[in-house]
Amino acid sequence: MRTVALFVLALLVGPGVTTRAGQPDAGDQQVATSGQDLLDKLSSNEECDNDFALGYIMGVYGAHTKQGALPDTPTQKKIAEIVKQALEADKERLNGPANKLLVEIFDKEKPRLQALTSSSK
Repeated sequence: MRTVALFVLALLVGPGVTTRAGQPDAGDQQVATSGQDLLDKLSSNEECDNDFALGYIMGVYGAHTKQGALPDTPTQKKIAEIVKQALEADKERLNGPANKLLVEIFDKEKPRLQALTSSSK
């Protein structure tokens, strides 16, 4: 839980951070995680890539739904699978920012996600 909270904080604060002198930090030049980046990590055989993707998805999910507690791990993995399917079905938009794509997916899949999260309580 703490890891996800720190990850969300890094997402929200990281890009656009300025130095004390008010000059943009070098991090301003970095491109946000794209839908393609997220799909690549979800499809990877590397556990660290899968963990990154799950943390990213659940960070955006938690912020978007304003839930105090995230669902249990099996439910999180089901949510990640829904996201993966949606990204694979909409490949022409994968160059867009992952966080915006996730919000659209969460809104579109709201009934399905609510059924998942209510059954995990």
